Amino acid sequence: MMDVTTLYFLPMRFAWVAKSMPGPGWMMKLANYVPLKRKNKESIKQMFAACHERLASQWSVIVFPQGTRNRTTFLPFKDGAFEIATTSKARVVPLTIVIPDDLWTWNRRGACKLIVHAPLEASNSTKAEIKDAAFAAVASGMPKLK
Repeated sequence: MMDVTTLYFLPMRFAWVAKSMPGPGWMMKLANYVPLKRKNKESIKQMFAACHERLASQWSVIVFPQGTRNRTTFLPFKDGAFEIATTSKARVVPLTIVIPDDLWTWNRRGACKLIVHAPLEASNSTKAEIKDAAFAAVASGMPKLK
């Protein structure tokens, strides 16, 4: 959840897509998140509709295109975020969030890093083109894996 917390330093109103979770889900709902139940076709349709609705209301929508976290591998992007962008003609602003492993150590302060990359225009791009460009931008800000 540190990735979402880091995003609140951005000077904009946004909703984010996340898997439905019991417990913190009610707090996430108060924060205008868009719920998603993975591998549930009806939930996926509702997520797409909710994202388009938020975009039409002048909210930004943040999607974590890898779909999950992995500490050792930079995972490929899934298509959903780019489907939303190309069908709504929304710009894609790639973000790299770097959360160090020692963020929570007791004897030193860790710091998260949020890199905002140049916007990508989805209006004249294919889903694959925008996905590849976003992947390259995000990867350019990642530290080298050990």
